[in-house]
Amino acid sequence: MVIINNEAKCRDCYRCLRSCPVQAIGFSLGSGETEMLHAHVISERCIMDGRCVLVCPQKAKRARQDLAVVKELLLSGVPVAASVAPSFAAAIPALSPGQVLGFLKKLGFARVLPTAIGAELVADYCRRHVRSNNRPVITSSCPVVVSMVEKYHPHAIPYLVPVVSPMTAHARLIKKMHPEMQVVFIGPCIGKKAEGDEVKELKAVLTFKELWDWWQEEGDGLGDVAEAEFDGPQPSLSQLFPLEGGFLITAGLTTDMLAGDTLVVSGVEECLEFLSQIGCGGYPGVQVVEMMACRGGCINGPKVIGEDDLFSRRNRLLQYYHAKKARIRADLGKEPVPALADSDLHRSYINRKIQEVLPEEPVLREILARTGKHRPEDELNCGACGYNSCRDKALAVYQGRAELDMCIPFMRQKAESFSNLVLGALSSGVLVVDNKLRVLEANAAAQAMFGSNCQIVGEEISRLFEGSHLTEVLNLKSAVKVVVPCPQFQILTRQTVFYLNDHDLIVCIIDDITQEEARREKVQQMKKTTIDRAQEVITKQMKVAQEIAGLLGETTAETKVLLQKLIDLMKEE
Repeated sequence: MVIINNEAKCRDCYRCLRSCPVQAIGFSLGSGETEMLHAHVISERCIMDGRCVLVCPQKAKRARQDLAVVKELLLSGVPVAASVAPSFAAAIPALSPGQVLGFLKKLGFARVLPTAIGAELVADYCRRHVRSNNRPVITSSCPVVVSMVEKYHPHAIPYLVPVVSPMTAHARLIKKMHPEMQVVFIGPCIGKKAEGDEVKELKAVLTFKELWDWWQEEGDGLGDVAEAEFDGPQPSLSQLFPLEGGFLITAGLTTDMLAGDTLVVSGVEECLEFLSQIGCGGYPGVQVVEMMACRGGCINGPKVIGEDDLFSRRNRLLQYYHAKKARIRADLGKEPVPALADSDLHRSYINRKIQEVLPEEPVLREILARTGKHRPEDELNCGACGYNSCRDKALAVYQGRAELDMCIPFMRQKAESFSNLVLGALSSGVLVVDNKLRVLEANAAAQAMFGSNCQIVGEEISRLFEGSHLTEVLNLKSAVKVVVPCPQFQILTRQTVFYLNDHDLIVCIIDDITQEEARREKVQQMKKTTIDRAQEVITKQMKVAQEIAGLLGETTAETKVLLQKLIDLMKEE
């Protein structure tokens, strides 16, 4: 597997699918505790353009790393040759071309050789093939273009020149000249890793990004790296191979980019568009077409280093080419480029067309209906899920490449309907208020509380009640519970108010306590009346008790006097 997905980092964003020109991304539920969708590359659909690796914001996708294999190879003691793609002069702006070559020699590569030599062999083969054919010819050393043709436009296979890429041609040339050597290719392309797996003469494929990581890993241990030159024969015009039109110039087919019989097509979308028309009556008069998946050529490959623009890279490559032109001419006379037999350069192509399993129309309509698309006008075709249309996405669901929940407008509508159901079921009124104390949202209970004819949303909160407590919550970023009268609506409310920090909004939950307050006052009045009545009874009882006590006191005194007189009389007798 060339492109590896880290499930733990994949965060359900669909960005890789939106960027993939052939929708070679599938989704499935992850193996963790959360039911989050995770992306994976569908190898039989993938054209290895590497765009999904570049755009992933979580760095969940990466190209296979072959550094460990190459390091082990260098430590094994066997001689190892580095075949360096001609885009190297533009690919690592922090290093001069000479430093890149010097670094490779310091790492222990026995030979550092230019892949551009292989490009010369391929260009010569193509030139002869073009002259012997009457039909339009597509020339491409790009494995991504080859995958596009084989998987998505196999009708264009007869137009492809049946020749290997410069990487393969150079590897075979090195093995022919130095059978004991192992060969490692170094270039800007992820697709070359997949191609290299099919080339027995290659031991490993490194990207310029891996080479740069290796440089940084060595750090201070490098010391001063002296600039160096390529070993063996030096390339000529083929050093321009990574640029738009570079192949045509190398093959001597044209130097006129406005010539009517030649065409340069770069960019995946542009290549797909061209391939859809070739052989269908399109592009009359065109005889030779150079195709490159990366806009601007290989100098814009997915694994070049630096954030500088395409034109800066193009300029660096041209400067390197012109600076070495005199040396190249001198060296060509000293050491001629060896030849390869046509049998070593020839290749064939395979029809790998994706056989789509297509559902019947009722099945497709049923899938669409499950995401709320019951009529054609319900199909937004917004592309948020990564597919060009709702029907494309429904087809992917049927084929097991996508999930229903990937429809963002549907999921939003679903979430909003749930929240609306909850808010609608609440007996409490809910207001959402902005930092200007304007009402943004109001649920049905709030609308009923303040009158169905009263416009709430968009109005100042002061239209409903005095809002000083909302100002306090806004200023202090706090929460309060208060009782607030609303005299114009003849209601009394109990309000719970809190601040939403992430949105700079206030939420006000309101309960109408008018009747509750009336009941409370009635109970209070009943209590007061009861207390007053009880106090009256107590007062009357005390008065009666006092009157009775007074009467008893007078009777007792009189009785005492009479008894005392009787005692005194008895004593006198």
